[in-house]
Amino acid sequence: AHLGLMLQIGGYVILEMNQNGSTLLWPAADPQMPGFFQAKYQRGRLIHLCSTTPGSERFRMTHQPSNRWQSKYEHEILRRTGVSRSG
Repeated sequence: AHLGLMLQIGGYVILEMNQNGSTLLWPAADPQMPGFFQAKYQRGRLIHLCSTTPGSERFRMTHQPSNRWQSKYEHEILRRTGVSRSG
C-alpha cells in the first residue's frame, strides 16, 4: 500500500507520496485533479497528469539528488505560493 500526505498552501495542493519518492503540486482549482477527502486516489493517474518540466502548472518533483531535495522543494513551494518556511 502507498501512503501520501496531501495539504494545501495558498492556491496549490501538494501531495507527498512514499514508495516512489515523488511530490506532486497542482493548482487547487484544477478540475482534472482530485480534491480532499476522497475514499481513494489513483496514484498512477495523478503521476501521469503531472509533468516533470519545471514551470508546469501540474508539477512532479522527486527527491533526487538526495542531498539537495529539501532546498529544491522549498524553492518551488515559495515560487508557486509565496510562502516560505520562515513565514
